Amino acid sequence: MNDYHNVPEDVSLIFLGTILISTLIGTIVFGYIGDNLYKKGNKKARVLLALMGNVIPIPLLFIALIIPFSAPNDVSIGELFSIPGALIMVILMMTGMFINGAVNGSWYATVVDLNLPEHRGTILATANFFDVIGRSLGPLIGSFVRDAYGSVYGMMMSIVAFIFIPFFWIPILKNYIPDMKETEKIFTERINELKNS
Repeated sequence: MNDYHNVPEDVSLIFLGTILISTLIGTIVFGYIGDNLYKKGNKKARVLLALMGNVIPIPLLFIALIIPFSAPNDVSIGELFSIPGALIMVILMMTGMFINGAVNGSWYATVVDLNLPEHRGTILATANFFDVIGRSLGPLIGSFVRDAYGSVYGMMMSIVAFIFIPFFWIPILKNYIPDMKETEKIFTERINELKNS
């Protein structure tokens, strides 16, 4: 933020910390909402929340990143939040990342719902493996873009990646109920086997 908005690094960390807190709060709030909707019979609720948590932040984050403002030299955090462009940027980013918090709990719950206990460790490990690769390559590619074109374009690379994520949730949404019924059928067969033995 220093090269584009003239915000010192220490103030940027506090600024971005507020955005991180909104993600953490969103994770808890949407986990609770997803569980309640699921209990009320909406079996696709978690998948829909994850899909929503990936789609809605895209325009909010894009708009936040293109808002022009320039802070005065040696700006404090209080002064930064009094700049309209900075305030709008942080509100849009906090809102977007709060909504993106819907993905975290929903993602794990979906993995557990659709997989048998003996497969969950492998599935979670594989999913985390690719998640770590994405989280590692994203900043690396973003830093190359940042060095070549500036920080705003480097951050825009994350939005490009964001655009592709919902396409991975669409097949899950389509197949969620049949897959869950198949998993429940296997559990029922196993329970009956245990009762009969």
